[in-house]
Amino acid sequence: MDYRRRYNLTVDENLFVAKRNIVDNIWKIALIEGLSLGYPETYAIYNGMSVANKTVDEIIAVNNLKHAWQFIFDTVDYPTDFDYICKLNGYVGDGKLFYKAGQLRNVPVSIRGTIWKPDYPDEFKIKESLRNIMSTENPTERCITLMLYCMRAQMFSGGNNSTAILAANHEMIRNGCGIISVPVERQTEFSERLIKFYESNEMSALKQFVYNFCIDGIDLETQRKHDKKQLSLRRKTMTFNRKKFNFPVPKEVENAITELEKAVLSNSSDLDIYLDWFKQCVRSGTGGEDGMTDEQADEVLHYYYNRQYLK
Repeated sequence: MDYRRRYNLTVDENLFVAKRNIVDNIWKIALIEGLSLGYPETYAIYNGMSVANKTVDEIIAVNNLKHAWQFIFDTVDYPTDFDYICKLNGYVGDGKLFYKAGQLRNVPVSIRGTIWKPDYPDEFKIKESLRNIMSTENPTERCITLMLYCMRAQMFSGGNNSTAILAANHEMIRNGCGIISVPVERQTEFSERLIKFYESNEMSALKQFVYNFCIDGIDLETQRKHDKKQLSLRRKTMTFNRKKFNFPVPKEVENAITELEKAVLSNSSDLDIYLDWFKQCVRSGTGGEDGMTDEQADEVLHYYYNRQYLK
């Protein structure tokens, strides 16, 4: 399958996307972990408000996800390696939410919906598998594979799905690929497919599902192309009408007008700077045998500095 980029963002743009939807992302991760939370409750917990009929662990879990996301935002330039994934799990399980958060488990775990049980994690094998995954050239495929591998490996005694999604999204942001977020209406199907993946260790179908339905972002590339096209059209229609004055204009001022014309027709972002420089050139062209009078300089400035050349 061709895992071409769904989004082509800069790191800063991808951070904006993640931060803009932070509560929604936390809520969807919490649902995958089996927490019984609505979006309004997640929003309230995220913002430090009290929520009725929720356990202490549920409140801690949301706050931990909040802190884990903030850690990602603060460390976006870090590599997504074994140590980083362990650190993420430490945030997810902070406050003794589960046993030995941030450390490879040495106890068995059970998976809801299946009798399949994962092997005990082997640090050497995990690091080798992660190196192989991170060598995948296609960044979107790399991130999806990373997430699914971490989910099935069940490296920790708790928070494995949360940690896997967070680790994948750290890598997504680093590569400007958008955000992996399982839509609420797709979570039942995702869970069913995840169980099949656990039992078969065949991830291709689930990878395709995640690629098709679980990548979110903003199509800024299309917007950039549109803006570039509009700029080109503006440049084609931009005019600069030079004025003939009823008095001699010094050569240095004529040259300044030419430079100003170039800046206008190129739609320079530094036009205000050019105008200030132009004002100084005109003022320096007064006095002396060949210079303009102050009144004549005012007439030149009134036309050009006030941008009447566009009319």
